[in-house]
Amino acid sequence: MIFSKCNFEEWIKLGIILFIALIIRLILMPYTFGNIATDGIWYTDAASIILRLNFTELFANFPTIVAHFLYPFFIALYIPFCKNVELAGLLVSVTFGTLLIIPAYLLAKQLYGKKVGYISCLLISMYPSLVEYSIYVLTESTYMFFLATSILFGWFAIQKAKKFIYFITGITFALAYLVRTDCFLYIFVLAFIICVFEFSQKKTMVKHIIFLFSGFIIILLPYLVLVHSYTKSFSPFGSHLGSALTLVSEIQSIDEHIKYETIFYGLNKENTSLRGRKDNIFIKNRYRGGLLEYMQSNPLKVIKTYGTNFYCYYKKLLPHIFPPLLILLIGVGLFSTTWDRMRLKKEIYLTLMIAYPFFIYPFFASGHRRLVTILPILIIWMSKGIYELQEWVTLSLEKSTLLNFNPFIKKICRNYIIMPVVILSLLPMTIQYTVVDTHYGFHPYEKAGKWIQSHLPLDSILMSRFHRISFYSARKNIPLPYAEYKQIIEFARYQNVNYIIIDEQIVTKVRPQLSFLLDESNVPGELEVVYKLDNVPGYKLIIYKLNMPEN
Repeated sequence: MIFSKCNFEEWIKLGIILFIALIIRLILMPYTFGNIATDGIWYTDAASIILRLNFTELFANFPTIVAHFLYPFFIALYIPFCKNVELAGLLVSVTFGTLLIIPAYLLAKQLYGKKVGYISCLLISMYPSLVEYSIYVLTESTYMFFLATSILFGWFAIQKAKKFIYFITGITFALAYLVRTDCFLYIFVLAFIICVFEFSQKKTMVKHIIFLFSGFIIILLPYLVLVHSYTKSFSPFGSHLGSALTLVSEIQSIDEHIKYETIFYGLNKENTSLRGRKDNIFIKNRYRGGLLEYMQSNPLKVIKTYGTNFYCYYKKLLPHIFPPLLILLIGVGLFSTTWDRMRLKKEIYLTLMIAYPFFIYPFFASGHRRLVTILPILIIWMSKGIYELQEWVTLSLEKSTLLNFNPFIKKICRNYIIMPVVILSLLPMTIQYTVVDTHYGFHPYEKAGKWIQSHLPLDSILMSRFHRISFYSARKNIPLPYAEYKQIIEFARYQNVNYIIIDEQIVTKVRPQLSFLLDESNVPGELEVVYKLDNVPGYKLIIYKLNMPEN
């Protein structure tokens, strides 16, 4: 099928680029090892439970993570070989972040030819945002691999108009869905595309849609049966899905971190529990219905939220991961040549595939993590622009007599003048992720966690905003609420907390009312410094022991 059209020379070139991508990710991976994300902790915990085949515990403790079942499942497969759950998660991300090059190349080749395919996979191998999400214990790189594979098979199915290929496409979309539920509506987008392209052949159209959904359902059915057997619902979220989504919709802007903290980490009136979360799992709130019910009852608020988030996404976040120069290259790729019927079909397909996340994600305050999934298609379009510019340079030089005296210089200009400009345009992002943060790779959480393992009792209960230190110390963690100091102490005593962790990176951003605790020389009497890490500016971390109140 798709792979049979690649000759030996193509696979050699593709193998070299894969090797480059893998080396880049393996070299950078140690910089994030020891700095696991909060979601990464949940994924690794879920993977350990999956490895024990204890699904009762899995559904009881990680209902939201079960919705991303395939990613912790892959981590579970790696654990026996790594003996370290964080390393296993990192290697899963590195693996799929590297393998993304294959479906991206094949899709670009199918749409625009080999040269555009080579440019695409070369850029994907080194693109800063894609590299970054390939070296974290997060679902992004795995999801992008399965999504790109699904989009590839979807296009191949449309081209060949064969039922079996539509069936395979349904399977790949189901696998992408099992990595991240964001993918659910994609299959309906493809069904709509089939209706548009095959409307004149209604019987064939219906058969293709049936085979597409058959492949999707046949993979999901065992998973849904498993979910139902433990939750009595076909959704792993149970009744909490609508609550989680509507709670997020209360946030008016992606940039309003404090409002997010207030909603999810604010205390109740008694200072005994968090309003929005319990053990880091979404719980009930005042909206008992789902997202659609909330939208119907609060249309103006939803429209305002959507508009604000849409502006934040594409005014602030998109340029952060895709510089304006690259957007210009997309324009060159799309409009520098005339479109025939087939070209129109190609562009409609890619546009609809990118339109879904482009217009759906602003309903939720998701940030870079969601938006980065559109990068493979943007890079393919950009690569088409690079190819078209290169062709223009070649044609111009052939007609020019200026460089005829030096064929070598002419060849260099013809073949290598555009890519360096593109790579230089990525330099600010590369600097941002590596050079600007001169302490990239410095991991205070792992250091503090190892100190706790050696010095504090096993039954110690920690309080911190994120779970990283508790992950590395194998101790229980209670989330640090967004509240005033006295309320926090009251909540900590109610939760039997022994140690409160003050992290400069966190306090200065989302707990400003606790900034005074960064100066350990002037703290209330109930706190006692037991550990301090302050050898790197901006990364100060103090562990306070919470003493019992005096009678």
